[in-house]
Amino acid sequence: MNETANKTSENIEHIKSTCNDCLKKFNPLQILNRAKAILFSPKTAWSEIKQENLTVKEIYVQYLIPLMLISCLASFIGMQVFGISVPFLGTVRPPFFASFVQMILHIVLGLGGMAVGALIISKIAPKFEGSSNFNDSFQLYAFAYVPALLVGVIGIVPALSILLLPVGLYCMYIYFLGTEPMLGVSEDKKIVFTVLSLVSIAIVVIIITIIVGSLASTHTPELTTQQTMEQLNPMLEKFADTVGKAAQQQ
Repeated sequence: MNETANKTSENIEHIKSTCNDCLKKFNPLQILNRAKAILFSPKTAWSEIKQENLTVKEIYVQYLIPLMLISCLASFIGMQVFGISVPFLGTVRPPFFASFVQMILHIVLGLGGMAVGALIISKIAPKFEGSSNFNDSFQLYAFAYVPALLVGVIGIVPALSILLLPVGLYCMYIYFLGTEPMLGVSEDKKIVFTVLSLVSIAIVVIIITIIVGSLASTHTPELTTQQTMEQLNPMLEKFADTVGKAAQQQ
């Protein structure tokens, strides 16, 4: 038990140490201004983002981590307080423990998936006369996703989650607009690149969703704290390594 607990603590400390020097840069107003700019003036926003050239570590700490936490926490609370409406069954509230573990896994895998998505983009872009720079790919993917994460707070009322669909579609359009200024993808190849890269990323998202669902379904109230930590540790290690390696590339 002590060894498992120590391992979990080490993983958490690894994550903290990786981002510690950027924590003071977190600014809620900055997030809102960036989301507003990219929602209503995406072309101008992409030019500003390109000039800023934030590192992967800075984007994680200033934008992705806080937004992912808020979005997932809102959905968790919404499921527990309001539940979801199921035909013939009425309102159903998922088990608290399973929902909590699923939230943690979704945060860890979701943040790690951002780096994987950027890696996919960086590998595909050169085939469309675009840059293979990982940092540029990460900025493109991350900032195109920021509005969806911000609007994800409506998940606190599950019935409103349907509104995430049009927001998601608009995020794809924002991504499309950013392919040229961020990666240099030629105008005549932007549509094909956008479709191919997003489909590739969608496959990764589906895999992550399946993993989250299968792992969460194995966590029942009967599991001991030690067993839970043992199953969460590989995810913590994977995320810590992903963020650490990505930051070292800067």
